[in-house]
Amino acid sequence: MSRSEESQPKPGAARGLQAVEDFWGAAPPPAFANLYACFTHPFLAPCEFFALDAIAEGAGRSFGMLPQYLPFGRAVGEGGLYGFYVTPETALGSWPVLYWDEDEMYLRPVASNFDAFLRHCVLVGRYETEEQDEEEPLGAQDVAERRGLARLLHLPEALVLGALPRNDTELHERLLASDSQDAFSLCYL
Repeated sequence: MSRSEESQPKPGAARGLQAVEDFWGAAPPPAFANLYACFTHPFLAPCEFFALDAIAEGAGRSFGMLPQYLPFGRAVGEGGLYGFYVTPETALGSWPVLYWDEDEMYLRPVASNFDAFLRHCVLVGRYETEEQDEEEPLGAQDVAERRGLARLLHLPEALVLGALPRNDTELHERLLASDSQDAFSLCYL
């Protein structure tokens, strides 16, 4: 998550979320609003989220994109964007998250909703960045920070503190257990 940010609600979050809602023509999902209420410029590997004012100005929008695709963050190291696919039906409920490959100009599904996307980010981010063979247990401060993050984002504590997947197959099995509509993991398995 963002470094050295306090867990207090950010003063401009309500204004920024309203600007995003005006630009998109639909209210973002509650988990998205909660993320920006806690962090001004969130980073949850592998997604670096855009600032609210950038989202409200159409950051990430480019030629060839479907008008229903609403980017909210950059995929670190992948050359693509994460965003919502919004239709009148999905704007009322679940907002599926898709990945836009900027080089090949195609969309692929990532998660069935934003809550599932946050779980995806935590699991994939930990898998890609943490030491696989780490023997040393986490310190008390690290455990407390992770628990605080889980509480703020309404994530299961086991997700931020549990054991890492040992390989790609186990990673996709856990992603599928977290989101039964994770099409990419279904194809992988």
